[in-house]
Amino acid sequence: GSILLVDEGLLVRVDPWRSEVSTLSGRPLDFARAIRDGIRSKDSIFERVWNLSRDRAHRHDGLLRMTLTRLRETTGVGFRSRDGVISPENALIV
Repeated sequence: GSILLVDEGLLVRVDPWRSEVSTLSGRPLDFARAIRDGIRSKDSIFERVWNLSRDRAHRHDGLLRMTLTRLRETTGVGFRSRDGVISPENALIV
C-alpha cells in the first residue's frame, strides 16, 4: 500500500519502492483533505467539497467520479464507494 501525505497543495506518495511529490489544487485537494480529516460518507463529502446539500448530492455523482479519476491519475490510488462510504484502496491518507 501507499501513504499519501496531504499538505498545502502538495501530495507526497510513499510506498515501499519509491516516493513521489505531486501538486494538487481545487476539488481534488479539497477531497483529499476531507478523506484525511476522516470524512467518509458521500453526502458529507459533497457538503464539504462542493457545498451541496444532502438532498441534491445524488444528482452530482459526475463531479465525484471526475475528482476520483483525477486523483487516481495523479497519485495512482483508487477509491471505492460502497453503501455511501468512500475509502481509498490500499492507501492511508494523512
